[in-house]
Amino acid sequence: MDKRQLYDAIAKRCSRRKYLPQPLSPEIIDQLSTSVERYNQANEFHIQLILDQPDAFQGLRKSYGFFTGVQHYLALVGKKNHPNIQEKLGFFGELLILEATQLGLGTCWIGATYDQKRCNCQIAADEQLFAVITIGYVPEEQSLREQLIMRGSHLRHKDADNMYTVEVQPPMWFFSCLEAVYRAPSAMNHKSTHITYQLNHTITAAVPSLSNYQEMDLGIAKAHFWLAAPKGYWQWGNNAQYLDFM
Repeated sequence: MDKRQLYDAIAKRCSRRKYLPQPLSPEIIDQLSTSVERYNQANEFHIQLILDQPDAFQGLRKSYGFFTGVQHYLALVGKKNHPNIQEKLGFFGELLILEATQLGLGTCWIGATYDQKRCNCQIAADEQLFAVITIGYVPEEQSLREQLIMRGSHLRHKDADNMYTVEVQPPMWFFSCLEAVYRAPSAMNHKSTHITYQLNHTITAAVPSLSNYQEMDLGIAKAHFWLAAPKGYWQWGNNAQYLDFM
């Protein structure tokens, strides 16, 4: 799926927590598996598409989430203590979410509200399961619970003007990138990523801390910015630069 198609999915994507208990079509499995394998080959992680395995989401009723009907998910597994591993999983995990959105599936980022011990994925001795992404067919209309959670998360949204700093007039496409970043999901919707357009015409992205999933949030935000930008690419790391955009 090309960059433009993934960008178009940003406006469609929303977190879904109620899933229909049915298998994914062979065509969707093939497409997602191909993308997962391509991302895995180019990076130091081991994302896995887990199918027809509901155990990790059964019997849990934690404070945030309340998932029902989950059968399939992406397990975000990567090397322990590898530099920028959570940022990279956030970046490429979000690309997979947007691809799934374009394929008509529902998704949701999950950091803690699942049973890791019952997650049916392969984890080597030097690897760690950092997060999962639920994935599957969803009802056309959101459930009442999903609507209430979404309304509550919107109340916690940081004002968009506080998410960026402009030290000199940027190109107009920069503001389209900011809008895409504002639409990016983040842990508890804290919107912690800050984008700066500096006097020397450099662009940086930073989070206050690399803990509490903020490093993963940084990767998700960078993915949205990159998809909206006409050209360029991110360096990895907190306060890293966006290059070759001029």
